[in-house]
Amino acid sequence: MIVAPFVLLSRGIYRSLPKFSFFKHTKSLEYQLFSNQKFGGYFIGANHKKISTRENFFTFIGLRAAGENVSVEYVELLAEFMSASNQIPAYFTENIWGSVKIPHYKENGYEIVDSNAIFLILLEWLSESHSQTAQALFVTAQRCMQYLEQFIKDDVFFEPEFGSWENTRKPGKNSGLTTSVLVCHAIRSLEMLAMKTGNKTIQKKCVEKHTRFVKKLRVKIFQTQETIPRMLAVYFNMMPVSFWRSFDQELTLTIPLITPGPIQYPCTWKSWIYGVDDQHTTLLYPWITYFWICILGKKGKFEMAKEYFKELEVLHLEPTLFSAYECETLSPIHRAFLNSDPSHSITLAMYLFARDICEETVV
Repeated sequence: MIVAPFVLLSRGIYRSLPKFSFFKHTKSLEYQLFSNQKFGGYFIGANHKKISTRENFFTFIGLRAAGENVSVEYVELLAEFMSASNQIPAYFTENIWGSVKIPHYKENGYEIVDSNAIFLILLEWLSESHSQTAQALFVTAQRCMQYLEQFIKDDVFFEPEFGSWENTRKPGKNSGLTTSVLVCHAIRSLEMLAMKTGNKTIQKKCVEKHTRFVKKLRVKIFQTQETIPRMLAVYFNMMPVSFWRSFDQELTLTIPLITPGPIQYPCTWKSWIYGVDDQHTTLLYPWITYFWICILGKKGKFEMAKEYFKELEVLHLEPTLFSAYECETLSPIHRAFLNSDPSHSITLAMYLFARDICEETVV
């Protein structure tokens, strides 16, 4: 790799430079999240002006927990820019004047397919309060599933290499589990949409497909050490009631991306060269802890939720919340090729609801 010496040099120079932050956080966390709103969705963060379908999904999970439904404007935006090949955009950027939406279907040159599953889930959520919009977009929903079906073989989803969020890990048989959970629930979402529109043929087909799909997916969920797919499986009620209890016992209070165990999740050589090999293995993402707190709150396990919340109380003294932190120092990531996003939308949305659940422990 010809660029490797220059990358390593850049990392060395950056490490020796003093760290400055030019972003001042003087507004409330609620206002910071509000300020990130754009086109019905949210920018990733205050310094990251990208409207990511994946990130917005988790942001809306936090907002829904607090009683706020999905934005009609955002769902219609995703539908409007569906490609001729039935692909939902992975993210949007703006032109220099902020007046033109620019859709992107790949990230770093790799095809992103989980956006289609996310669209189906968001549309089904939207149907709870805007049934007419959901009915009008039912054909779009069917096209979404047609796109996803090309990656499903024998009721197992196979994600294109480096198309998942965990793109610093080497592709392998354990790859793509988070997206598989999303696709599984997307099948159930299309079933619900079909039921609401009176299409019994598609509804029956989805029921049969979901039954077969979730049966095989559960085996992988029981075996994995990854945190996010297991949380999503619990959130979507895919697993037996006993599963979340054993999963909770496996977690530490600062919830990791991967719990200890026999399965290895090696990083790519490129991520090691760029100094980001821990991005999807050992960094601390507070929003994951807040997500679990939200799940525990739904189950009425408030004392358990408060224990997790208290573990991160040092972060709650700061004027903003970042996307990721160093595990040992709990300081935001500042590296040559990786920096935490301040006013991170997912973290803000998840935190605000987690705080409501655990308000007795707020410092």
